[in-house]
Amino acid sequence: MKNLEEEYEYHKHGDTPYRQETVKLSLQVANKIKDVDSFLNTSLARRAVTTSYPALDRYRVDDVAKMLRVIAKDMYIKANSPDDVKQYVQEKMQSSKIVLKNGKNN
Repeated sequence: MKNLEEEYEYHKHGDTPYRQETVKLSLQVANKIKDVDSFLNTSLARRAVTTSYPALDRYRVDDVAKMLRVIAKDMYIKANSPDDVKQYVQEKMQSSKIVLKNGKNN
């Protein structure tokens, strides 16, 4: 849930209303289901969304399910990666900074 809450806060300040609503719905579905492992499966993720919100259109269901799946997969990888892999990734992320057109680091 924490990962989705962070995602929600990130999108709340400067993303499109559609994307903000997708994150909000994802968080609400996750709070209802509470079984992160079920979101690793595409069909189960879609079923969780349609069960929670049967009136959503197909595209929104797919977007919410995809967000749930991506975050669940990220959590799974982080939880199951060896420490040396985690350290390598962290070092790579710190050493590769993005310079924007305005010259500021990101």
